[in-house]
Amino acid sequence: MRPTFGGSLMQRVFEPGGPELLASTKYLVQATLSQELGGRITVDALELESRDAALIVTVTWTLQRTGQQQTSAISIPGAAS
Repeated sequence: MRPTFGGSLMQRVFEPGGPELLASTKYLVQATLSQELGGRITVDALELESRDAALIVTVTWTLQRTGQQQTSAISIPGAAS
């Protein structure tokens, strides 16, 4: 397992919400994806949204080897207030 993978999303559960949280988290996730998977994927879109006291992270990427595009979303409860 890679402890830095995910941009420390779970640690952000205890930080105050707001636009600063979204902006800094987006930066960390983008940097982590580039560092860990930069040779395998191309990030096409990265969206963060605060909804119902949760942080929703949606990533659209293209697998470089096949050119196949995929989208995944993760909801982190309690991370946005």
